[in-house]
Amino acid sequence: MSTREPPLLQAAEEHGPFDIVFEAAGASSVTLEKSMQALRRNGVLVLTGIPGGGHRKIEVPGSQIMLGFVLARRWLWGR
Repeated sequence: MSTREPPLLQAAEEHGPFDIVFEAAGASSVTLEKSMQALRRNGVLVLTGIPGGGHRKIEVPGSQIMLGFVLARRWLWGR
């Protein structure tokens, strides 16, 4: 399923949380937080996208993301 239409979180609401999310866009500013919200408990996030354009800094809610992965036993895998 492409998340161009509908966006990822809307697709997760319509179809239920996903078992696995493959990220291939390299959009670091939205990848972790939105992908984690779309995963079900024990879900897997696979990162394959390569961010371009140097060393762009972003702010993410690190503690919230870590708690979401640890407490819901989610997996993060980079390939």
